[in-house]
Amino acid sequence: MTTTRFGDPDRELLGTFGNPDYADAFRVPAVAGVPAIDWARACLASGSATSQRLFGGLVWGGALGFDLRPANEPGTLVGWTITTDLPSELVMDTDGARMAGRIVFVATDAWVTWTTMIRYHGLAAGPVWSVCGPVHRLLAERLLGAARRRFLRRAS
Repeated sequence: MTTTRFGDPDRELLGTFGNPDYADAFRVPAVAGVPAIDWARACLASGSATSQRLFGGLVWGGALGFDLRPANEPGTLVGWTITTDLPSELVMDTDGARMAGRIVFVATDAWVTWTTMIRYHGLAAGPVWSVCGPVHRLLAERLLGAARRRFLRRAS
């Protein structure tokens, strides 16, 4: 089964972030017993510490301008602040000079959905996201699918 990018993200979820300038959502069929935080870790923190630091520093901290927390700080995942941590939902937020971001993983019995929301802070944010957005969409789709395959292998 492949990862699906689907229409508009959940309107209720979008409303919790104010008025995002960009939002997308990807989903895969769920794997029983895997909570939202494990999906987030598998998608965002599965690479080496070096690759995580490089991506966090160059992309999130550099190009996108997010002010990330130290990666190993309690209450964070890959430098993003965890604002909701439930078995069925993980919400992570970050902010910065250029834009604010929110990543949400929702795990139900049927689906796991990864939603990303971006809110611009200035004129430079839109052009920056127009370059980074396609890369994000490619990575999100691939990472979510790869996480599902890993969880299925562990379950069998």
